[in-house]
Amino acid sequence: MKIVWTLGSLQDLDHAYEFITEQSPKAANQIINKIKNALSNLQIYPNVGRKGRIEGTRELVIPNTPFLLSYRVKETHIEILAFLHGRRKWPQTVALTLNRNSLRKNLRFGDNEGTTPLITDN
Repeated sequence: MKIVWTLGSLQDLDHAYEFITEQSPKAANQIINKIKNALSNLQIYPNVGRKGRIEGTRELVIPNTPFLLSYRVKETHIEILAFLHGRRKWPQTVALTLNRNSLRKNLRFGDNEGTTPLITDN
């Protein structure tokens, strides 16, 4: 199943990556690899995450990191709604994303156009 990131979730990931990179580029790359592994598993088992805090969502804890992904399973894809540190307060934007028709552009995991260089196979 295809993974689709909302713009907000991709920005969350980018901010976390930049913060960790300032402390340790090696650790940042290790976390990205753990996220990629978790996403590969999620593509095969979309309901692997626990029931989410917001109805209709699920949460995937990224193993051996303090991070989790909030997502929902749709008919044709898995939509990543937020990338959060486990201690961070749950953002209201996740609820807003779920409760309105958003015209926000979604970014697809693994596509060449519109993706971040943080998630690559290089």
